[in-house]
Amino acid sequence: MKPALPTLACAICALALAACNSEQPRQPAANDAAADAEANPNANVDLSKVELPPPVVRSLAFRCTDGNELFVEVLEGEKAVLVRDKAGEPPAKLTREGGSGAFTGDDRTLSGIGDVATYSSPDRPNQRCGQ
Repeated sequence: MKPALPTLACAICALALAACNSEQPRQPAANDAAADAEANPNANVDLSKVELPPPVVRSLAFRCTDGNELFVEVLEGEKAVLVRDKAGEPPAKLTREGGSGAFTGDDRTLSGIGDVATYSSPDRPNQRCGQ
């Protein structure tokens, strides 16, 4: 009888566990649409009129003559760049007219987005930066 006792105990435990999840799955009610709309208010927003920002086509990292880094993300069309003086800080958006010339904005100027660039900001005087 002793060998049957552990088997019987295991069978009882299995039945108890099986009974824990015997609930029927909840069927959606007719008023669940209102609850879904309340839980996700943007579900029915028309996104066809939303204009996305231009994508980043390349990211550049420069080392400037003052020893600091400069991070530049060139946006599609090369009419604007996002500039960070330090990694992790919010970017400043600089633009240029006509697709040529220096990028300006937020009291900053960036010219050249090749191997060498010239950059100035309120905290950093006009300096050369190289990749």
